Amino acid sequence: MEVLTTDVKVRSSILSDQKDLPVVRKESVRILFSLIQLLYLVFYIIFLVRLSFAEAILNDWGRYGFGVLMLLVVTAAIGIPVRLYLLTAMAFRYEGLNNKFKKLFPFVLVLDEMWAFTPFLCVQTDRDWIGDCYGGGTFYICRFRNGRCC
Repeated sequence: MEVLTTDVKVRSSILSDQKDLPVVRKESVRILFSLIQLLYLVFYIIFLVRLSFAEAILNDWGRYGFGVLMLLVVTAAIGIPVRLYLLTAMAFRYEGLNNKFKKLFPFVLVLDEMWAFTPFLCVQTDRDWIGDCYGGGTFYICRFRNGRCC
């Protein structure tokens, strides 16, 4: 009886190995990272400048509107210095940014997930559409396929 052996390396992690990833220039990564920081910084600033507009929209949400408004104001007040720190650290090519960002990432992720939906607060025409997007967008896709868009 003949036994076949193969040289298959089993990964010890579910993450990609460094040799599996494409080579990217550091300058490209810096530019993309800075653009993401600018995006969220603009979200915060526009929200705070148009706070009365956001308050008028959130008043329609009933008793939860004020709490959501305060949550957005507090997170914008926290997010602005964080984004400015990350932008200046990137601009000055701070060597310790990689380690600092790894520590900040769980908190920044929560901010990013919440603030990614804030542009939908500006849509006043169809309140159901906003709920659909927050709920995963499945209903919105079905409505769009049926020829009705917002």
